[in-house]
This record gives sequence, C-alpha cells and structure tokens, in this order.
Amino acid sequence: MKLQNFIPDVIFLGCLAVFTKAEPYLTIWNYVHHKRYGSFPEEDHISLVYMLGGNFMTRLMFMQHFKSVLSYSDHYFRLYFIVDDDNMQDVQDLMASWNISNCDWFFYNLTEYEDRVKWIPNSHYSKYYGLSKLLIPEILPDTLGKIMFVDIDFVFRTDIFHLWQMFRNFDRNQSLGMTENLSDYYLNKNGKKSVWTARGRGFNTGVIMMDLDRLRDMDFKTKWRAVANKYLRIHGKTTMSDQDIFNAYLYEYPQEVKTLPCAWNYQLGVLSKSDKLCFEEPQALHFNSQNKTVRKNYLLYNAVRKEIDGIDGTELRKRRSLVSTHPAPSSPTPSKTNTCEQFLPLQNFRVLPNALGKIKENPELCLVTQFSKDRLHSFVKNARKWNRPISAAIYGKDSDLAEIADVIKALNRSDIAIHMVFEEESTYPINFLRNVAINHTECVNMLLADADFIIYGDYKELEDQARNLTEKEVLVIPAFETTNASMTDVSKFPQTKKDVVLSFFNKTVQMFRGKSWPNAHNATNIVEWIAAEHVYSVNYNRNYEPYFIIKKTSFPMYDLRFGGYGWNKVTHVLHLRMLNFKFLVSPSSFMIHQDHTISESLVRWRQDSHYQKCLHDLKYQFLRETATMLGFELHD
Repeated sequence: MKLQNFIPDVIFLGCLAVFTKAEPYLTIWNYVHHKRYGSFPEEDHISLVYMLGGNFMTRLMFMQHFKSVLSYSDHYFRLYFIVDDDNMQDVQDLMASWNISNCDWFFYNLTEYEDRVKWIPNSHYSKYYGLSKLLIPEILPDTLGKIMFVDIDFVFRTDIFHLWQMFRNFDRNQSLGMTENLSDYYLNKNGKKSVWTARGRGFNTGVIMMDLDRLRDMDFKTKWRAVANKYLRIHGKTTMSDQDIFNAYLYEYPQEVKTLPCAWNYQLGVLSKSDKLCFEEPQALHFNSQNKTVRKNYLLYNAVRKEIDGIDGTELRKRRSLVSTHPAPSSPTPSKTNTCEQFLPLQNFRVLPNALGKIKENPELCLVTQFSKDRLHSFVKNARKWNRPISAAIYGKDSDLAEIADVIKALNRSDIAIHMVFEEESTYPINFLRNVAINHTECVNMLLADADFIIYGDYKELEDQARNLTEKEVLVIPAFETTNASMTDVSKFPQTKKDVVLSFFNKTVQMFRGKSWPNAHNATNIVEWIAAEHVYSVNYNRNYEPYFIIKKTSFPMYDLRFGGYGWNKVTHVLHLRMLNFKFLVSPSSFMIHQDHTISESLVRWRQDSHYQKCLHDLKYQFLRETATMLGFELHD
C-alpha cells in the first residue's frame, strides 16, 4: 500500500487529537514503520505465548494464571502454547475441554527445538524450559508480528489489555518490553562470578513483550547466541536461565528494550524488594521463587491466589460465551420434568488431565477409578493399601482443587495421577469420569474398580494373573462388604483370603450387595472361590457387574449417557459379553467395600419410578444399538 493512500487517515487522526486534546489511537509510526498495515495489536486480539513443560505443577499454575486473565478481560485472545512432548496431549485436552469463546489456541512442539538451547550450561530449576524463551521468534511463524510472553506463575489483578496496549509506546528501535528486576541480584555487590552482566538491576523476564518482526529484522537469533557465547566464557553457566542471557544481550544492545512499569511484574520472590523499589499499585503479581511462596505479606498475596483458585471456571466460560454471541430471541423451552433427558449427564466437562502427578512409564497393572470429592477420604484409604500405580478421575469444584492437592501430596507417591473433572449442573457423570481415567493411563492392564473398595491379596501374583490374560478375557476380583455398616476402620477388615473366608462363614462379611442386588455378583461364585487355588472361569448371568482387570488394548469405552446410579456398569459388562469376552476369577485377590452415606442418585433410584423407567428404556436402547452395531438379531 502506498503512503499517499493513507495520508488522509493520518491527517484525520491528528486533527482529532487536536480537538479532543488526546493522543490519537494510531500514530504515524504505526503506519510508516509497521509492515502489517491494518493489523495492530490494539484492534482485534491479544496474542499470549506460554511455555509449558516439566511436572504437573505447570498445568495447575497455568490454570490459576489464565483464570486470573479471564476474570478481568473479555478481549479476544490468541494463545500460542510451546509445549514439550510429555505435556502436549494434556494441554491440548485441557484447552479442548474448556472450549473458551473469543479465544483461539495453537500448539508448537518444544521438544523439536530443545537442542537449540541445551548446549547452554544452566543451573536454574527451570532447566531448558526457561532458556527456550530465547527461541520464541524462531518457533512462532513469520505471520505473527507482536506477542507477549507471560510466565505461568503470574496472577493478574486487572485487564491484561492495558499491558498489551503498551506496544503503542515502543519507538522504532525497541523490539522487547520488560520490567526492571526488583532485587539487588544483578548489582552483584559481592562480586560473584556466577552473576551475569546487566545494566543496573537488570530486567526480569517473567513478562516479555516481543515485536517479532523487528527481532527477526535485527537478526536476534544470531546476536543472542553470540552474546551467550561471549558471557559464558566469563561466567561459565547461567544461574538465572534465559534472564541472564537477555540481560547480557540488553547490556550490549540497550536501545532495543522498552522498560515497562513495575506494576506489571510485581515480583514476590525470596530476593525481591518490590515493596521498596516499586511504588505503583501491583497489577500483576509474580510468584517468582522455586516453591512459588512469598517472603513478605504472605497472607495478603496468598489470599489473592486462593481467591483465583475459588473462581468457577465454568462461570467464566459462560460469561465469555455471552459476550461473544448474540443469540436470537428464543421460544420458551419445554419443561423437562416429564421427559427422560433431565436424567442424562452432560457429555462435556472442563477437564484438567494429570492435574496431580503423571504415570510416565507403562506399568503392568494399574488401578483405574473415579470418585467425587466427598469420597476423597475413601480413596486415600484405598491408595494407602494399593501400592501399584493409580489413574483416578475426581469430580469437584475449582475451589476443591487446593484441598485435593494437599491430600494427594501427603500420600507422598509419584505413581498416582489425578485427573480433575470440574462440576457442572449435571447428573453425576460416572461413565465420563471412568473414560477420563482410562484415556489418561498407559497401563498394560487396568483394574477397574470404584474408589471406595480396598483391594487385598498378593499384588505380584495378581500381576502375573493379569499378564496371562488374552485380548478377550477379563479377570474378576470378588467383592465383599461388611455386615456391620458402622465399621469404618479398614484396619479391622479381613486382610487375607483365610480371614475373609472365616468372616464369610461367621457372617461378618458377605458378597457385595448380596441381599439388595444379588445378580450383580452372584456369577462370581463365591463358593467356588473359597476352595479355588487357580484362576477359574464363570458364566455370564443377566445384570452381572463385577470389578475386573482387562487389557487396555481391548477395552471398549463406557457409554456416556449413563450417569448417577443405574445400569452404568451392567450395560458395559453386557457389551463385553456381546463381544465374546470370557470371565475369569482371581483365586487369590478380593476387595472389601468401605461403607458410606448413599448418593443422591441412589436415593432417586429408590424413590422415583419415572427415573427408573427412563433408565430401563435407555438400557434397552443401548442393547438394541449395540446389537445392531455387532450384527446381532434381538428377539423379544
């Protein structure tokens, strides 16, 4: 586009500024020096870049951070995730399940670029993830002009758009925007060799505004490598990761940086002196210490984080949906009080996969389970006994996550993966939860059981039995319950097969639901199990719903239409039967149910005949659909 074509627009903006005594929205600099005419950062969207890798804490911190961003801003976002192989699928699933309106997201594989920074000796806890900030202009496509990198340990207290607007204030030489480092570290008063060169206090790289066009035009990728090599010969390694190299770079090229107000990076790390060096009202809190705690005003700033944790992400999503859409007037929605749809659970929820922990290998045998937050204590008792990996989906509120994290961390185990499914107004989505736990485990064999069962027996022997399963076999674990509902001390449960057999004859334990729903486990044949020394087979009986081990490679997923109480497991076992699975029983293992208050769904099942009829109809609909899919002909 030629200059004369848009000179009238510039004149108009200048005149407008004279009459309104205000700075024009776009300056001549925006037109003459920005190669992307008509696409300026203030006009349409905010481009944010995130670097995610390492352990599960990165996903937790990102969710906290991004909720703080969404809480204050209804602007359009474009998110650019640079993620390593280990975390890519989890972050993709997280964003897909959130399905945020007015927001696009894109993914770039950090693992493909790691060799470009791994040559740099670095003792910082962020490892090569921090150093990878230097690669942003190389990783992101040339079609991107301006972006803003933000560390995920930031919590915003105002609209991030106000920070984004500061691109307006860059002069023609400035390609980077950062705040001052609010500590004495780079002053190096003790003359330590490990402290890199910086101008004054240096800059903190928690927020970096980048004009990518200029960085590329100025050959940033060559220049930063030359600077890094020069100062590595002096200092030997980086101790503050990318921050050391950025500061050395800006020492060599000071004209390329725009100093941002300290309010946008109010640092709370152990060495920080924000309270003495920054007198602006904090707009963005930076928890820039390894353990993410703060030294001063802990109660105040930790309360801010807890407030963000308690924000309902579902409500944020709904609010953005209302902002982004303009629906036509709708006709009154018919009441669902007399229909069956009201009993169906939702089939889409916000999910945070591997929210706590991650099973990185391919274990031989895992417990795969689900539970609601009110059953957390039962799960903990289970996990203290079961010493093999666990993949568990938990259904709870945003405000529950911190408490759940504390409880899970107290177990001090590295082989438990908790997947958070956030509550909505829905029937308890039991099969959705089961599928989440299954989808996010790489175990060879899965023990599918409810979280309130304690599993007993020789686990090594159980692994051997599972290893011998074919693709069309399941291994049933007999299920028992105590006859004394008030027995909550699991240490008093029978611990061995000999003990449980004795208790069975003494009538202090019985087959699980042996009186209220005997069809559920009768086929397991407890009488044969008592005498069995080897794995034995049993015939499928109608409404059989055992707990069992199955190979993941041959597992059919649960039907998401079943939720709450009623037929959710029966239909799945029926599906296995229709697929010609064979049912085997472990002779050496068993499980005992921890008694608890009955669920709302069970109360409804017992009291609401309409609910029962609807689920019966859904069961037979499932049966007809599955038969048709498998080519069976059903007879009345």
